[in-house]
Amino acid sequence: MKSLLLAVLVLVPIYSFAQDAKMPAEAKRVIDKYDASVEAAKKVFETAVAKARDQALKDLKPIQVSETKKGNLDGAMLVKSKVDELTAEIQKPAAEGDLAKPIPPSTDPRVAMLIGKWKVYTTGYSVVYEFKDEGEVTRIPNNIGKYSFEKDKLVITWNNGEVVTAKLPKPGVTIMDAQSSRGLSYKFEKE
Repeated sequence: MKSLLLAVLVLVPIYSFAQDAKMPAEAKRVIDKYDASVEAAKKVFETAVAKARDQALKDLKPIQVSETKKGNLDGAMLVKSKVDELTAEIQKPAAEGDLAKPIPPSTDPRVAMLIGKWKVYTTGYSVVYEFKDEGEVTRIPNNIGKYSFEKDKLVITWNNGEVVTAKLPKPGVTIMDAQSSRGLSYKFEKE
């Protein structure tokens, strides 16, 4: 069985090459011209699809943020799933200068709601946290941490090891209650 498979794998390309050698020159030129036309059409098509996809991604992002701010998380998640689907199609730019680039992972509606500055109050003092879409948070002026989500909770892990856990607010609400690993209670208010 292996011998038969090996013979087929070797003989088919040889037969194909022999057939090409027997092809009249005039017919070969027509076929080569056809192949070149098809290749050019594919490149034009791929470029057009990439441009349309880029524009759709550019237009969908603000809609997703807007729907999140309105409190329509179901709608925002539907937009996010389409953004993810379109982003997954991106393998490489179809042409030089093409705008096809993956978008950052900030398409999660919870991130869109969180981005920006928040005043954080506790007994005796207040500070400002600034959330960025790359999962980074700063406690102004100088502490840096990372944030993530665990179901309906926001978890901030500061470089000094302190962990702050906040219950995410309902859509449209700009206040969060939180607890730190040191036992402090915080109230977050969006600026």
